[in-house]
Order: sequence, then C-alpha cells, then structure tokens
Amino acid sequence: MMNTLMILVIFCLFVCSISKELTGNLTLIRPEKTRFIAGQSIDITCKTEVTYTTTNITWYIDTADNKLYEDITTDIEDGVSTSRLRLTLDKHLNNHTLYCSAFNGYGEVQTDFLKLDVTCLPTIHIVIEATSIAIVEGEQLLLTCSVQDTNPRVPPHGYTWSRNGIKLIDQTSNIFKVNSTSSRDTGDYTCTGNNGIGIGISSPVKVNLILCVYEVVIGLSVCLALFMVLSIVLSFVVAYLMLKIRRLTTSSKEGSNYDGLEQGNREDDQYSSTTALVPDTSPEQIPEYYNQTSNIAGATGDNSLYENV
Repeated sequence: MMNTLMILVIFCLFVCSISKELTGNLTLIRPEKTRFIAGQSIDITCKTEVTYTTTNITWYIDTADNKLYEDITTDIEDGVSTSRLRLTLDKHLNNHTLYCSAFNGYGEVQTDFLKLDVTCLPTIHIVIEATSIAIVEGEQLLLTCSVQDTNPRVPPHGYTWSRNGIKLIDQTSNIFKVNSTSSRDTGDYTCTGNNGIGIGISSPVKVNLILCVYEVVIGLSVCLALFMVLSIVLSFVVAYLMLKIRRLTTSSKEGSNYDGLEQGNREDDQYSSTTALVPDTSPEQIPEYYNQTSNIAGATGDNSLYENV
C-alpha cells in the first residue's frame, strides 16, 4: 500500500514537471514608465520560454472577454516565443488592466496584470438645462462646473470662471454663486479646470436678466404719469398761446375802431340817412360807439343813427 502511494506521488510530480516544461513561463515586459498620456502609443512585449509550433499568445483588457486585435506581431527565436503589442492609449482605458496569455496545446499560462494609468485633459461643461438661462433681477444665480474623463482629478480650487471673456478672480471653485443678481451679472459664462496635465474649458452659457413684474408695473405707471403731466402742460401752453394771439388781434382792432366809425350815406326820394359800420359789438365797445354815433348824428342832423344804437 505504501509503495503504491509513493508511486502515485512520484507520477504526479513527474507530470507536473513535464507540464511545466511544456508550457514554460510567460513574462510580461513592462514599459519603463507606468504613467501614460492619452493618444500616446506604447510597445509591450510578452515572452514564453518554451516554443512549440502551436503556441498562441493573446492579449486582453481586464478579462478574457475583451480580446485585443490591434497591432500584434509574434515571432520565435532561440526557443522563445515573443509577442509584441503596439497599443494606442485612449483616455477611456484609464484604470483598466492589460495582460497576455499563452496556450500551446499542453496548457495555458498568463502574466500578471499591468494597470494602465492614462492621463488626459479634463472635459468641462456647465450643468444647466439649456444653452441660456433667464433669471429675475434680485434672485440667486447658481452655476455648476462638471468635470468628466479627467486623470488626475482637478483640485478643489483648480477652477476659474469668466464672464464675457473677463476672468472673475473671486470664483475658484466648481460652483459659481451670486446671491442677488443685477444687470452687471448678464453675459456669457465659461468655466475652466486645470488638473496639472492641461486645462479644459466649457462651452459658453448665456445668462439673461428679466425685471420682476412689480418693477415693470412701477415703470409703466411712472411712464404713464409723465405722459399725462406732459399732456396737461402742453394743453396749458397751447391755451395760453391762443389767448395771447386773441388778445393781440383784439388790441389791433380796438386801435382802428377808436379812430372813428366808417360812415355811409344814402339819399333817395323818401328819406336820407347816415350809416355807420360797427366792426365790434362787444359790450366793452358799445359805450365808445355810442359816443361816436352821437357826435355823428349831431353833426349831420340825423337822429336815427343815435336812436338805432
């Protein structure tokens, strides 16, 4: 019984050593730098010590379900199978892992994992529902600068805000806040974030200001009151000018009337008379015309003019 057990142990050790010899060791040769820049291409090599014509070396990202089919070259030299991968790094590969696996029909071995540290500029945008917003004067303005796809992170005070292209030096966080807005707060706002690799900038967001209803009503009321006052003043001015013109006209007529009345004579077979034309029959002029007609009547001996007046 003891002999049988010993034989089994020896056989297992032999098989394991043979399997190890057939599959060999697989080595992932890492790049000198472990931090990469988005858009950069790197060369990574995977080697196995035992060579068979059926040896296949495969590259993966994270799991065996994500097989790479990029620029891969494989060759065999001095009993060593070598696979070289040229990988162009995208920012979306950040924090993912890379490894290779070799299979030769007798078994499969894989390397340890290489974690990809891909740096990139931050992607910045201002969080609002539209490309422009309208706020009521006196209300609060709140804008948030959102960062995506950044490595490393943007520090808490690595943000800047600008309005109409002018940097706002008192705003250095990812939140822009104005407690009570006024007309000077309108314009195009942009946000930037600096993560040490570079600066990302957002698209502009337009902020418009609208007056509150109460202020609009007050403004309209003031305008209406001013219009009414101007109308009344204009009416008084027109009335004054008309009165002034009338007085000037009356004064000129009075001057001519005091010089004497226009007289006309009529004679026929039945009677003779003297006629006076009275240009102004206002009560103020009657006494004057009365005196003048009396004089005319006395001079001509015709009392009918005096009696008719």
